[in-house]
Amino acid sequence: MTGVDLLNVEDAPSAVLCTGAPLVWLLPDEVEHVSWCDFDPALLNQRERDRLSTIRHPLTRFHFQRGRTMLRVMLGKHLGGVPSDIPLTVNAHGKPVLADHSLHFNVTHTEGLLGFVIGHSPVGIDAERSQANRDLLGLVNRYFSTVEQAQFAAFPAELQPAAFLRGWTCKEALLKAIGTGMRDVQNCTVELDPRKPPKVLEPTGWQVTTMNYGDSIAVAVVW
Repeated sequence: MTGVDLLNVEDAPSAVLCTGAPLVWLLPDEVEHVSWCDFDPALLNQRERDRLSTIRHPLTRFHFQRGRTMLRVMLGKHLGGVPSDIPLTVNAHGKPVLADHSLHFNVTHTEGLLGFVIGHSPVGIDAERSQANRDLLGLVNRYFSTVEQAQFAAFPAELQPAAFLRGWTCKEALLKAIGTGMRDVQNCTVELDPRKPPKVLEPTGWQVTTMNYGDSIAVAVVW
């Protein structure tokens, strides 16, 4: 991954966020503890604790508690505040944001990986695990732009799975950075060819970088 600062999760509390490239942390699912965060529900605000109490599936509840407490602790370290007092809210499209927009952040989770990104400008991160037997052409025709559809159709069959995963993660990370959600998924265009550097073609002004995590997880970060 280039263009961002990819850090060991243990470095999160001491990382320095400079102007420019965002900070990124990737945490494997099998890591149940980090030295600087004990996933204590007391680190959450009341609304988050209420939501936690409604999650019935133990693994889903653990993932929510772990992700949100780590996010609050990391933001608290950078903002100099108590984690439970960090003013998290949601925008008009349901995206979690800081009320004063003093920092920008995003979180992603897929089976096997939890990812965070923090920056001084809008940021988005997406991680997706490759899946066999998906109707790739159907998904492309439904969610990709006409330019992307034409590019995808021209790829040989053996390249299409990687091209789809490249496109899906870059587009979702971009939409998360913009903050409008999937309603604009066909209005953005990215470079699908995994043999070329990743790029946001439309809308302009965004940077993107990608990486593979292990053998089956693709990650994209946009800022």
